[in-house]
Amino acid sequence: ATIWASLSDFCQYLGKTGKAKVEENERGWYITYINRDASLILRQQETEQRKRAEQEAEVELAQRMQARRKEAALAMDRAGFQQMEVTKLQPRKED
Repeated sequence: ATIWASLSDFCQYLGKTGKAKVEENERGWYITYINRDASLILRQQETEQRKRAEQEAEVELAQRMQARRKEAALAMDRAGFQQMEVTKLQPRKED
């Protein structure tokens, strides 16, 4: 004997307690087990931390590169370098 009167009651219990994802449709009950293994959760957290760290490193690298570009532009201005103007190529006139 069990505490559930029917299999439907048992499925609803699993869904309410968060032990499984339960869906009912015209063909019947569909149950998906939710794996709450401690090692799996730890691996997922480590993966998320690694992704966040990579994103932060990319942002930091982009900021450093931007700062270096600004410093280089200031150094060129101080040294008297003039910025070149981009023009279209002109065909040579042959005489």
